[in-house]
Amino acid sequence: GGEAWEKLWRQGEKKGRVGVVIWSEREGVLFSRRAKELFIPASVMKILTGAAACEYLGLDYAFETKILLTKDLVRGELLGDLWILGGADPNLSGRFYSSPQEVLRLLAKKVRALGVRKIRGDLVLDDRLLDREWSHPDWLKEDLKRWYGARVSALTLNDGCVDLWLKWRGKKLVLQSSPPTLGWIRFISQIRPGRLSLEWELEGERTVKLWGSLPRQGAWLWIPVQEPVMFFGYAFKAALWKEGISLLGKVRYPKEGERPKEVIFSFSHRTSLQVSLAVMLKRSQNLHAELFLKLMGKKLYGKGSFSMGRKVLLKLLRDAGIEEKVVIRDGSGLSRRNRLSPYVLVSLLKWVRKRPYGEVFRRSLAVGGVDGTLRKRMRRPPLLGNVYGKTGTLRGVSTLAGYLYHPGKRCWYVFALFTEGIGRREGRAFQDIFLARVLK
Repeated sequence: GGEAWEKLWRQGEKKGRVGVVIWSEREGVLFSRRAKELFIPASVMKILTGAAACEYLGLDYAFETKILLTKDLVRGELLGDLWILGGADPNLSGRFYSSPQEVLRLLAKKVRALGVRKIRGDLVLDDRLLDREWSHPDWLKEDLKRWYGARVSALTLNDGCVDLWLKWRGKKLVLQSSPPTLGWIRFISQIRPGRLSLEWELEGERTVKLWGSLPRQGAWLWIPVQEPVMFFGYAFKAALWKEGISLLGKVRYPKEGERPKEVIFSFSHRTSLQVSLAVMLKRSQNLHAELFLKLMGKKLYGKGSFSMGRKVLLKLLRDAGIEEKVVIRDGSGLSRRNRLSPYVLVSLLKWVRKRPYGEVFRRSLAVGGVDGTLRKRMRRPPLLGNVYGKTGTLRGVSTLAGYLYHPGKRCWYVFALFTEGIGRREGRAFQDIFLARVLK
């Protein structure tokens, strides 16, 4: 093994910088190069965030979004306000429902079932569990235009994006937005027929300008919203309207120090951490990671912010007995200023194995050739079904860390393979060939 691995590593080093650690549960460290050097981890950062969530929130933790009705209900009229208390739930989306509006319709149906047909007061959106620094200062402008750069808020709907379906009906362009927001988001289109090439930009907070060309068969766009809390509010107003409930008041934030008074009814929507963990690790959802990060900052240090979340990840490494130099900026790995070494990743993954949640954590990682971000890789034996890993990709960066099972030896390995300055395709090929060699 050693000579073949050395040869592979040297080939990789001709093109860029390569860090490798392979550890076996029977023999300890089998191979290690640039093990303690710092690399940009990209989305492998989510291993830290996921492990911290298991450790400090617990697998049984439930994200809870509460609906409160206040004052009095007289002949179908709610005399007070309807409050929504955000619990940083990342799963109010079409992922576990037929569409993003379906989850809101279910909540609106519950309001209707209480006998409400009209709301005299306001729809109050309480997002104060987390702060309002919705985007990390390190994130690039181009990232903020993509679904993976969605804003991070305690009230999050549809992964922080509006889904836009564009198609031609004759010569007329038809735009359908999901979830509907009763015109709260406006679209201005300068799109012409042609090969698919769509561009968009925001004009102000709520107007999206679209241009480019669209083929006959139509296309989807996923647009991250600037104002995630108000987006949630107007989409919920639309869901209430669909259920025959009219809102006479405003959609607004709470005033300074304002709390719901005289609550007459309350109910909630809950999602378990365990379900959310698998979405974050298998699909590499940045928004999930940052919501976990801020929520842990709130629970452990009293403030739901990026900076308090970073403190939690540093605490995790200390609690795991890892005293190496690291740079932690965010929870998803989207910042290019994060720095971790392969040694830190392998040390943490070894520690996680022994924790009560170790097995659930491993099964929440993408499986080679089967699901998540490894679905289209490792489709043949020996890697098929035997790699449980977290991938990471940024420009010039490809990372992979996780667990590897040797069916012949019935033995587990822990690995980290980091490349910098090598193209994405070559970086991934290096990782796959290297792991296949380990199983030879």
